[in-house]
Amino acid sequence: MRTDDDVRPGITGPITGDEPEFLADVPKDNLVGAIVALASELYVVRERLQALEAELVGRKVLPPNAVEGHVPREDEARARQADVTAFVNRVLSELSRSPQPTSRIDPGVGRYLKPVR
Repeated sequence: MRTDDDVRPGITGPITGDEPEFLADVPKDNLVGAIVALASELYVVRERLQALEAELVGRKVLPPNAVEGHVPREDEARARQADVTAFVNRVLSELSRSPQPTSRIDPGVGRYLKPVR
């Protein structure tokens, strides 16, 4: 049986070298589990959005198929394209991120920190 003493933080101080490799020892099943959990959460959001759209249509705030039939204005389309581009770059850039940190912390900073058990 595990106790709190068996669990140690993965990072015990400032990162003074390369970025930590969090997934080096993560089994593929754990990654699949995380993806399934995220997909489940996404579906809950989709389901709630569909319920909101149904309520708006039912209360005659929007006509049926207003969301599906929406044609964005030119400025709206540009803003959406910029948003999706930034989103994809932000998410997928992690796959090719260098282990080299973007900034450095002086290794001596550890003397100012309390030790972690």
